[in-house]
Parts: sequence; structure tokens; C-alpha cells
Amino acid sequence: MSRPWRMEEDELLVKWVDRFRKMGMSRSETFEYIAEQLNRSAKACNERWNILRRSTHHYSGKKNDSSQKSRWKYMEEKLEANSQEIRQLIQENRRMREEMRFFEKMLLEEYQLLIRLLEQKQPKGRIHRL
Repeated sequence: MSRPWRMEEDELLVKWVDRFRKMGMSRSETFEYIAEQLNRSAKACNERWNILRRSTHHYSGKKNDSSQKSRWKYMEEKLEANSQEIRQLIQENRRMREEMRFFEKMLLEEYQLLIRLLEQKQPKGRIHRL
């Protein structure tokens, strides 16, 4: 069973992968070297790298900081746009409810008028039968 990864190992892994990529080393050479340095298997280093790559909070360095800042900015903009859309939908919902109340009142008035007209023609008349 393998031991858990420490933060220092994660940082070294990220730093070395970045450095060796810039040097043009192959992926297998990179992870073999890192495995030797960290006293782990190349497969374990590769798997850990994939995990770290997917979760940006483990990355360090200016490149990743700017990437993370741009992601935060994007998320804040998205949140603001969603908040604005929710406010508009709430306003539209209120307006629709007011219109519904208006039409309900109109329908009731028409219904009452129809009943009065029927009563004038046939005092015992009904709109429907039971």
C-alpha cells in the first residue's frame, strides 16, 4: 500500500513536470526521474500528476495564479449575470401574477354579468345542470 502524498511532494512534482516539459523531455522520462527522486513508482507519479492537473488549487506559480484569477473573474461575472437574470425573472413573475389577477377579476365580472342576463330572461335558469 502506498503512502499518502505530502504537499511538498505535490509541489516538487508540479515544479519538475513543468521544468522537464520546457526542456522537451518525454513523459515517461519525466515520470521515471520524478519517481526516482520521490521514491515512488512512475505510475504513482503519473496518476498523482493527473489528479493535481484537474484540481487547480494544488498548482503553484505565476502561470497558474493568473489562470486561477481569470477563472475567479469568470465565475464572478457568471454569478453576477445569473443574479441579474434572477432579478429579471422575479420582476416578470410579479408582473404576470398582477396580470393574472386582472384577468381573473375580468372573468368573474363577465360570469356575474352572464348570470344576471340569464336571470332576466329565465328567472330560474342555470348556466349548467347538475
